[in-house]
Amino acid sequence: GKLQLHHIKPIRLGGRTTVENGVLLCDNCHKAYHGLYDLELDEMYVANPDTDYNAVFEKQIKSLKWLGAQWIAGCLFCV
Repeated sequence: GKLQLHHIKPIRLGGRTTVENGVLLCDNCHKAYHGLYDLELDEMYVANPDTDYNAVFEKQIKSLKWLGAQWIAGCLFCV
């Protein structure tokens, strides 16, 4: 699989393409992440635009470690 840039704070919610706001995910983990969490992130933003997206991402990444079945080198979830 290929690695893709994932924005911790989504661009649609004001996130920027920076080193601090990006992590590398394999294409399967990236698709799974967005499928599971896009709606939740949008709801958090509506409730509190100042949400700490880094803290939210750290919590979410722990719950998604099972997605690492492919073990793609460099993917934050697969390692």
